[in-house]
Amino acid sequence: MGLGNIERRIRNDSAYKRKEAELLVDKLEMMVTNIEKMKEDLKKIEKENKKEILENRDFYQKISKIRENMGLPKEIGVYEWRDKPSIKERFFGGDFYNELSHELLDLIVENTSRTGGILALSELVLLLNKSRPGKNLEHQDILKGIKILLKKKLIDNLLELENGMKIIEVKEIDWSEEQKLVLDLGSELGYMTIENLMIKTGWGLQKINSVLLDMEKNGLVLKDVSAVEGIKYWFPGLQTN
Repeated sequence: MGLGNIERRIRNDSAYKRKEAELLVDKLEMMVTNIEKMKEDLKKIEKENKKEILENRDFYQKISKIRENMGLPKEIGVYEWRDKPSIKERFFGGDFYNELSHELLDLIVENTSRTGGILALSELVLLLNKSRPGKNLEHQDILKGIKILLKKKLIDNLLELENGMKIIEVKEIDWSEEQKLVLDLGSELGYMTIENLMIKTGWGLQKINSVLLDMEKNGLVLKDVSAVEGIKYWFPGLQTN
């Protein structure tokens, strides 16, 4: 192949790539237009059928899933993420905190079905900010949202461990002092071993096995017998991933 042919081929390839890029941009622009139209259609559907959506659980869940796939908040009637309340809302409450409490409740319910009904507040913060692209919230606002759920009795308690970690309890848990201590000691790494418990508590093997067995029955710990270091007891409510 001569130099002239090579040059022509390079020019042709370059032109083809430019054309391909232009077509891709056009396609993306059409997709954006379609998404905006979908949002407008969704607004219309929600406005005209809000009562029916809120009263029909299956309908509500389908709409929420559509919203999630479109990158919208799950809350019906809300079309953009807010990362902070207005001054008035901060002092007197309002839509921001009501919408936030709904978001929090959805995440809590979704992530406590296999954790014995508990979830570390720090883990909830991570899950929340992960679900809100580019709109991270302040810790104090999340706590206000949690207090709304407590006031409405949608969650049972916000337990504070000795080390300062806060644990959300979806249902009432009759903690023994021993179980609280095990949770406190395991919260640093997200797991605990029998050997570490013996060293840190001075308890005998029988007592440790009894406490861990009760916690395992209630779903508060998961026993991992495959660990190379020996048996580990994981706390799924402290680390959901």
